[in-house]
Amino acid sequence: MFLAQPIAVEARPNYRLWVKYADGPSGEVDLSDLVGKSVYAAWNDPDFFQRVHIDPETQMIAWGNNVDVCPDGVYLAVTGLSYKEVYPHLTEPPVIGWHLAAEKNALNRLKAVAVQPSEGYRIWLRYSDGASGEVDLSPLAGRGVFKAWQDRAFFDDVFIGESGEISWRDELDLDPLQLYIDLTGKNVIVETETLTVSPSNLPPRILRRIIEWSPIHLREVVSRNDCGTKSPLAETAIPNQPGVAILRNRHRNGLPPPRPPAFLCPL
Repeated sequence: MFLAQPIAVEARPNYRLWVKYADGPSGEVDLSDLVGKSVYAAWNDPDFFQRVHIDPETQMIAWGNNVDVCPDGVYLAVTGLSYKEVYPHLTEPPVIGWHLAAEKNALNRLKAVAVQPSEGYRIWLRYSDGASGEVDLSPLAGRGVFKAWQDRAFFDDVFIGESGEISWRDELDLDPLQLYIDLTGKNVIVETETLTVSPSNLPPRILRRIIEWSPIHLREVVSRNDCGTKSPLAETAIPNQPGVAILRNRHRNGLPPPRPPAFLCPL
């Protein structure tokens, strides 16, 4: 399987990036549309954007602090080639800002099922996969429309809206999927029945790593749960990844847990 191999990278003005690849192509790509979104909020600091480098282990175009872009997506932008010409095995093109694609696509099946106000500007959430915990919203408090939270009665009147959003009166709401990522740090789903990875447009080198290791980790997490783990989320490890968590794998009526339908990889 071809993997584009960047050998030189340079940050240029206006969030443009110059990249040279081992097989010859070089050129600039405009990343300005990613600035301020998801992990790319770190680029709001111009000095941070200048720290771009090639990760020696993964060959990702990286900045540190889990901020990177897909070199294969950049390769297509630089060369003008279609993804079917370069990666005929993929069903979707690799996305340069793949963190955004992962957050938007992989988590669309998860829903918040319960929300309660907690101390300070914190809320407790429970999701359809069993994940639960508190999220600190204090960085938003007092800013713009969130000044309304200074009325404690208003903040305590939090609820789940018709579309699944975390809502307050007067059309003030937050994205439940972003809160899920803040809560768990996990944003890539692997189906256990088929070992299908979602989203499928992850960087090919990361997709390959997940596919290679998924059968091993499935055996590990199933074995661990068969031994009596009672936590909704059982953890195991992927090399160079923080961990893997099973979805919706809970003991019911005292019976052994069923085969987990999916697990999540934080990347």
